[in-house]
Amino acid sequence: MSKKEKLIKKLLKQPRDFSDSELNELFEDETFSAKDLRPILLRLFDKNADTIKNDSGADTGIIGALNRRSFKKREKLFWKKVKSGKVSKLILAEGDSWFEYPFFISEIIDYLNKRKDYAINSLAYGGDWISNILYEQQYIEKLSLIKPDIFLISGGGNDIVGGSRLAQLVHPRKVIESPHNLDLSTIDGKIEFSQMSFNSEFYALLKLFKLQYKLLFKSIEQRTDKFKNVRIITQGYDYAVPSSKLGFGLNIFQIARPITNYFSGNGKWLNTPLLLRGYTKEQERSAIIYGMIEFFNEMMIEVGSEYENVFHIDSRGAVDTQNGWYNELHPKSHEFKKIASVFEKCIENDNRVKKVYKVIEE
Repeated sequence: MSKKEKLIKKLLKQPRDFSDSELNELFEDETFSAKDLRPILLRLFDKNADTIKNDSGADTGIIGALNRRSFKKREKLFWKKVKSGKVSKLILAEGDSWFEYPFFISEIIDYLNKRKDYAINSLAYGGDWISNILYEQQYIEKLSLIKPDIFLISGGGNDIVGGSRLAQLVHPRKVIESPHNLDLSTIDGKIEFSQMSFNSEFYALLKLFKLQYKLLFKSIEQRTDKFKNVRIITQGYDYAVPSSKLGFGLNIFQIARPITNYFSGNGKWLNTPLLLRGYTKEQERSAIIYGMIEFFNEMMIEVGSEYENVFHIDSRGAVDTQNGWYNELHPKSHEFKKIASVFEKCIENDNRVKKVYKVIEE
């Protein structure tokens, strides 16, 4: 067994004991590449070969058709802006539904595109996995062609929640004995409960995310002579609210919300998988998602700190818990507008000292 295979085996079997030095050793192995990520994920989630791309749903069915339609529309807008000769920022975007929600919600790229001087070439597809993005590496060709000032990346959410996968990342509720004095209304209480709930697969996936983003930044560094000048901006979502509610209400302007949430199966990503594992209390389900978003953001900030030109948008706490969510994964348009405005601040700020831009300043 090669050193690489031994490290991968330990990552999968003993993720909590898999140190940063071992992670860097695997990352620096000359034979390790993005091509290794897919078989690792297959082993982690016990999936058959060649299912990861299909499981994402980004390129199939109604979602796939809407993604392709939106892609063509955005591509046309990009070249129209380029031809205008009035572009101040060339931007390449890659990622998931926080950058590409093809109907009824205006998300981050939609709002950034309102700037006439921003020409955004978007490869984002709603439902895509960060592993697919790395595996296919469509962004490499675009980086070489466009030579953007800014590279936006959003990825990781679908890797966790697609295909009810969240159920595979937590212990069954019946095996957890939470302390009687644990207060789930506090940050400490939520973090402690989530740590008790997450199993080894979750921590393995978190380490895998770290590897994936390091490989992403490495692939850009190796294949473009503008790496040090490209401002790379990541994001880590917000504390989503597990819910199967469709969103019925008195607001006539939101009549499409319950219809789209019905057909998209709202609840299948977070709420139902946690119910499947016996988390029947709403507060406990929310605590698990809180912890998940915390650990993901902290991991993203840690990885970004290793690179001078990588910046992070921290949206934690930005979306109104009661009325800010369109469904359990996506904020409403006005909440996305608030987040997009912070992206804009990061894009416009040439200062490389400030690495993290918080939507809600403390």
